[in-house]
Amino acid sequence: MGVHIEQGAGKEACRPECLGLYDNYGFNTRDMGKVLSTDEDIPDLRDYDFNDAASSFYNNTERVVTVYKDVKYGGESLEIQPREAEDVPAGWNDTISSVRFA
Repeated sequence: MGVHIEQGAGKEACRPECLGLYDNYGFNTRDMGKVLSTDEDIPDLRDYDFNDAASSFYNNTERVVTVYKDVKYGGESLEIQPREAEDVPAGWNDTISSVRFA
């Protein structure tokens, strides 16, 4: 599948077996926005014009995914459990810069 970006809202906007990163809180349900779906590591979200943009996420996989505040898997990290769907925690809004699957 790779990396795919489209306009969308709700958890269903995340492609199957992918991590979905959403522009806005609440999976873009209040305000339509971009959704980045990926099933592969992304060392630099700037390559997809999605750096420091995520406000919510849906891990639509059976794998743990770690997101990082810096490119190339640097800085603070946050583990996202399989099937976890949340707004980003305090201090994480618009800060995710890289993604790594376990």
